[in-house]
Amino acid sequence: MARGYALWLMPSGKTHEKLSCMIMELSKRHHTPYFEPHVTLSTEDYKDSRNELLEKTRALANQIRPFTVQLAGLGHEDSYWRPLYIKARMTPQIMRANEKAAEIFQGGRQPGPYKPHLSLLYGRLPTEARENIIAKIGTSLNGLSFKAQSIHLYSLNGAADKWHSVKEFSFSGNVSQDF
Repeated sequence: MARGYALWLMPSGKTHEKLSCMIMELSKRHHTPYFEPHVTLSTEDYKDSRNELLEKTRALANQIRPFTVQLAGLGHEDSYWRPLYIKARMTPQIMRANEKAAEIFQGGRQPGPYKPHLSLLYGRLPTEARENIIAKIGTSLNGLSFKAQSIHLYSLNGAADKWHSVKEFSFSGNVSQDF
């Protein structure tokens, strides 16, 4: 069970489709929750009201230009939220976006080192199981990238199947979708 809100960068088109299928397949095979493919820009149990979070997300989107998120290399950890993931390259654009999010949402305070990644699985799996999945996936995800053109304010209250996008803001500052 998670709690709070997160700022997500989400792929679209064929990249979304490929990653979504991979996450769905892995979640079914390992009896773990399904979730939308995303790179978390920032997450915390924000104390702000919903309206304040929306305004801060809008302000952040106004300060970011579209950029490419480059995915490269699989990783795994003994962590419920990061047992298997694709590393996102620490480009100046993604690192600046994370820094801007910390400025706006946390007064510049970083909750820890930012390690951009796209999770493929949530749950507890033994090291051997994680390594076997990586061996099977192999290089099938090499070279994936997506254009980050918007930011999603996501509600993470409850189980992963209850998570939902509160609002999406395009990096031009215009609200592109309301959920």
